Amino acid sequence: VYYLFCLLLSDCVAAFFAALLFTVLPVHVEAVGWIGSRFDLLSALFSAGSLILLLKAIEGGKWKSYYIIFSLLSFFIALLSKENAIVVPLIALACVYYKGSASDAKQGSSAKWGYCAWFFLLAGIYLVIRYAVLGGLSSFEQQAQFINKSYYVRFATAVKLFGQYLQMLFVPDLSLNHNDFTFADGIFHPEVLLSGAAAVLMALMILMSFKIKKFAFYALGMFIFIVGLLPVLGMIPFGRVLADRYLYFPSVGAALIAGAVLVDLKGKKIPLTVSFLLVYGLALFYGITVVRTNGYYKNDETLYGEILKKHPEDARTHYALAQAYMY
Repeated sequence: VYYLFCLLLSDCVAAFFAALLFTVLPVHVEAVGWIGSRFDLLSALFSAGSLILLLKAIEGGKWKSYYIIFSLLSFFIALLSKENAIVVPLIALACVYYKGSASDAKQGSSAKWGYCAWFFLLAGIYLVIRYAVLGGLSSFEQQAQFINKSYYVRFATAVKLFGQYLQMLFVPDLSLNHNDFTFADGIFHPEVLLSGAAAVLMALMILMSFKIKKFAFYALGMFIFIVGLLPVLGMIPFGRVLADRYLYFPSVGAALIAGAVLVDLKGKKIPLTVSFLLVYGLALFYGITVVRTNGYYKNDETLYGEILKKHPEDARTHYALAQAYMY
């Protein structure tokens, strides 16, 4: 993540502090602390590696052919690790665009977009293989909870889930990702409207970045976050749609925004000490939260016991705790 930020921001000091924030985000505890999340970690690792190699390829040089080959290979391994990596071609396209003119002098525009086309081709091949094996884009078990749900309900629920993921990113709540989500009644539900407003504001910022270049990396961070969540919003079910671990790769976008803020502050002649002390203080706060939250994942008893402290009436968690005591 640090090296990816270095390539994008062209400021390795800001990239270091942005990567530091990414490292200590409390929402990552489940992904790192639970062995069942290894697929999410592997997928994120190879997705980030694929983007790094792509950015190196568009810089040109005698190794560019090897960079693009290994970038595509890394992307395919990410897909085999977890299907959530299917959005990497879109993120690769955005990274190439927002990287800006710095690489244009070394590599023609047609070559850059040609590299991205290979990502979409590889994603298409993967989807064909998946469809042939599963008989659809998702298995029957993955589709079960969405049976008889209209696309209107799915869309409203996806918007609602987007808001819940935003909440989980900044204010982690164990109960959110260990309980079944509820479908939204419609787009006029208060939670849906609030989540939709946040999504629209982020989309407007992305659109504004085409005209206002200083918004470029803010927009890229938002784009990575939004697109990274698409596979887990339930429009096309790939499994559970609400879990902390699903934020592991999308949160790269949030950390990139923090790095862009630091670069901007540096450009406005604000003392580096002030800027980085603020980031360090936030990282320290998050780090303390991570240490505390990590203890909840010691075993099933501690995890479900902690959830019940906040939600003692939750029947599903009581059942899960009883199962843990039995086994």
